[in-house]
Amino acid sequence: MLLVLTFLLMAVFREVGHVLILAVTYAFLTEVLQVYFGRGGDLYDVAANVLGIGVGLVVGSYLQKVYITN
Repeated sequence: MLLVLTFLLMAVFREVGHVLILAVTYAFLTEVLQVYFGRGGDLYDVAANVLGIGVGLVVGSYLQKVYITN
């Protein structure tokens, strides 16, 4: 899910740092908020989300270089 979010954020923000900060913050907050809705937050889920964000950044950066000309 966060891979798609990362792609969408990359379409809006050109700075990779901004995308990374926003996506990781979203991943962390979803895990924290799960505690208040009867589900347990898990650090492994955060790690999986960050992995998806990383893959999204790598693939998204490559696709931007290949298909988008400045």
